[in-house]
Amino acid sequence: MTIYANGIGAPRNFDIAMKFACELNGAPAEEEGWLAHLQKLKKENWQGQDFSPCDDITSGAAMGFCEAHDAKLADTARKAKLAGIAAHWPSAEHKAFAALEKAKNTFADNEVDMSGTARGALSIAAREAEDGQFLATLEKVISGDLPSTSPSDLAETDNKLNALYSKIQKRKDTSDWGTVTKEGIRKTELAWLIYRDAFVNFAKLNFPSLAPESLKKALTEDRIKSLENLAS
Repeated sequence: MTIYANGIGAPRNFDIAMKFACELNGAPAEEEGWLAHLQKLKKENWQGQDFSPCDDITSGAAMGFCEAHDAKLADTARKAKLAGIAAHWPSAEHKAFAALEKAKNTFADNEVDMSGTARGALSIAAREAEDGQFLATLEKVISGDLPSTSPSDLAETDNKLNALYSKIQKRKDTSDWGTVTKEGIRKTELAWLIYRDAFVNFAKLNFPSLAPESLKKALTEDRIKSLENLAS
């Protein structure tokens, strides 16, 4: 449907695109949306190349599919960027970075509500957010853009995280969390601590002039943001 609608990979043909739309077995509202969309484009003799079935989705299942598709494209771009960054690193630095990536990939899903039909999309979105933040932080480390931090500033941020975590663990009514549990949050917190230490160890090896406090504070602030919605 997308190929024939956009005319990429085959000559544009809206009638064939509509034929495939009818064979996708999506939700009825999605099929109606695709057909109406394609009919409109055909009537307008549209010549663009950005038609996407994700523009007309209505179901949680389709949301997961579209989120996975976008995530795959974003992941390819991120991997290419990371490969360029690491191209001239010696083997010891590559080894430290591999350990960092392994630690990064151990947490996220324990703090995502997996009870609804959109659970797949939410899980992928959480992972995307983590991966995007990881790359953003890495680029700041490389460019030296992390603000300087004193040990007392870091201690204050750590105390804020600890207080927030304690508040979450003491919360009595967690019905609005869905499938998220206090134990799941505890496991994620432990995994995050390993990730934070792995990032600091990597930075010590690759960027020895960077004060560990600056990186720890940035990572801790990101963790605080990810937990705030569970505390309210």
